[in-house]
Amino acid sequence: MIITKQIAKELGCYESAEIEGVTYMYDPYEEDYSIDGSVSYFHALKIGADVNVDDIDDLLFYTDWYVGYPMYDGIPNMKDDYEAYVEWANDNCSEWSDIYNVDKPFLYQK
Repeated sequence: MIITKQIAKELGCYESAEIEGVTYMYDPYEEDYSIDGSVSYFHALKIGADVNVDDIDDLLFYTDWYVGYPMYDGIPNMKDDYEAYVEWANDNCSEWSDIYNVDKPFLYQK
């Protein structure tokens, strides 16, 4: 089965990122975080990939692409100083996109 944008949308993957000329689509409400919080990542589908799956509902179970977004520099590290991070977050009324750089997507290795 070739993964298309339509198939990705059927699985709830509405956001996309282009990485090295390849489009990856993911569900923006299903984020995960690295242990130290320095990366937010999403299980993604690689558009145009040929996968050996018969049922589209199984696609995310048999693929291992993840789109990651790095935390901006200057934000306290959650793991090293949780209190400083919480104080920073409260003082800045931060949104997800204030913490993670949406202009620098990369393939994340889980």
